[in-house]
Amino acid sequence: VLQEPADVYVNPFFLPEQMNDRYDEFWTEERIDKAIAALVQGGIALEINELYNIPSKTIIMKAKEAGIKFTFGSNNISPEVGKLEYSIKMKNECGLTKQDMYKPKIKL
Repeated sequence: VLQEPADVYVNPFFLPEQMNDRYDEFWTEERIDKAIAALVQGGIALEINELYNIPSKTIIMKAKEAGIKFTFGSNNISPEVGKLEYSIKMKNECGLTKQDMYKPKIKL
C-alpha cells in the first residue's frame, strides 16, 4: 500500500476492533520501522487520526525522528471528531510544530 502514489497515509496503523486489544503484538517495532521507512522513501505524510486515535505516541515520535510530515484527520463521521482532541493532544505531547506539518503541493 505504501508504494502506491499518495501524499498522505490515512487511518495509519489501523487494526480492526477485534485485534485492537493486541495492538502491540501486531504493530511490532520491526513492522513500525518498515512502515516508517516506506513513508520516508515515498515522501508520504502521516495522518494523526481522530476517529481511531491512531497512530500511537510511540509511532508519531518515531515518524517525527525520521522527518515525516503530519496531517490531522477525522473521517468526518460525527461532529465530535471534528474537535481533533486526540490530534492536538499528540501534537502537544510529541512537540510537533508547523515545520512538522504537511503542506500540500499545488499543481497548476
